[in-house]
Amino acid sequence: MNTLLLRFPFPIAAVKAKKRVKATDGFTLIETVLALGVVSFSFVGILSMMLVGLTNFREAVNATSESQLVRSVSNDILLTSYSSLMAKGYPYSRYFDEEGNEVAVNAASRYFEAEISVDPVAAPGVDNTVATTFLILVKTPKLQAPKSYTLLVPKG
Repeated sequence: MNTLLLRFPFPIAAVKAKKRVKATDGFTLIETVLALGVVSFSFVGILSMMLVGLTNFREAVNATSESQLVRSVSNDILLTSYSSLMAKGYPYSRYFDEEGNEVAVNAASRYFEAEISVDPVAAPGVDNTVATTFLILVKTPKLQAPKSYTLLVPKG
């Protein structure tokens, strides 16, 4: 009868011997708690900066969209004949989505409202017989105050 002899790369006696753990190995509970406190405090600071950054980004996007819609409305007013402009009933409103694209009155994506009206008071230094002043009032659903833009349209 043949017996199979297995050889281990290390002596069996070394496996059976237990390694003693020294008191200085590893971290204490206090060190671990302090490290977690420092890391969590840092994360709170980073998250609060992200919130401020996202708020500023949203305001910048809104300002860009608002300037695009004001440019669109003012271009439409300037490209329309003066007699057609005066035939319209004022004030009237146009509606835009968050990207500055015009949408229907009852659209779910409606975000901005541009109210166009004729200002009866002439702009400083401008005679009423030469030009008409149009006001473009842009409103958003937030509680921000509406922004007003003035457009001078020459008569004739």
